[in-house]
Amino acid sequence: FDPSKFNHQTAICGGYKYHYVDEGPKNGIPVVLIHGFPDLWYGWRHQIQFLVGLGRYRVIALDMLGYGESDKPRSRESSSNNTEYGHHHHPAYSIKTLASHVVTLLDQLSIERAVMVGHDWGTGIVSRIGWHFSDRVLAAIAYVYL
Repeated sequence: FDPSKFNHQTAICGGYKYHYVDEGPKNGIPVVLIHGFPDLWYGWRHQIQFLVGLGRYRVIALDMLGYGESDKPRSRESSSNNTEYGHHHHPAYSIKTLASHVVTLLDQLSIERAVMVGHDWGTGIVSRIGWHFSDRVLAAIAYVYL
């Protein structure tokens, strides 16, 4: 599972750069994978390859804001604070805002509706997409393990 073998892309959503991988046929059923904390798109590598291998799915796995190769906005209060979690107080990290960024990515990719899959805190983003942008959701899956 060499990360360099995946189709890496970037997009500007809500003024921020998002990194994502986009695999599978462009006309396939879109599946958006939203990782939990602390993780990256790469945490979905097995699911990406499995779904793409079925030949029916277009799989998009993002590095959510603050992780991996996506932007990491910082609030003014935390700009001098070098703690690991200080930047997550920025308003761009609100769950509704993150949900709107995912929908913006769908718009840029000309995807009308998608299956949304969330793991850990990614489930909160998937639920907000369902609440605020229900017309964009083909199905929603929350994946949490204990």
